[in-house]
Amino acid sequence: MKPIQLELSLEQQFSLRQSETVVAKLSQAQAQGFLIEVLHQLMVKDNAIRSLIKSQLGIETSSSDGLSANHSSYQITRNQS
Repeated sequence: MKPIQLELSLEQQFSLRQSETVVAKLSQAQAQGFLIEVLHQLMVKDNAIRSLIKSQLGIETSSSDGLSANHSSYQITRNQS
């Protein structure tokens, strides 16, 4: 079995640096909107991966399986300073 690649490729690292430059220039409201959009896209990605895995394993898709989008692992916490 091939090991899972968890590190970013050089291209991904470059893209991340470019994004950091763009995000640094955003206003707080723009950055908040951007963050919400990124979280939304991550949830959609999770759902797509979950659906693909279930279809490959022959498991019926159900919203009551404990793995629905309502139980996403992405959460925003606020610093209590």
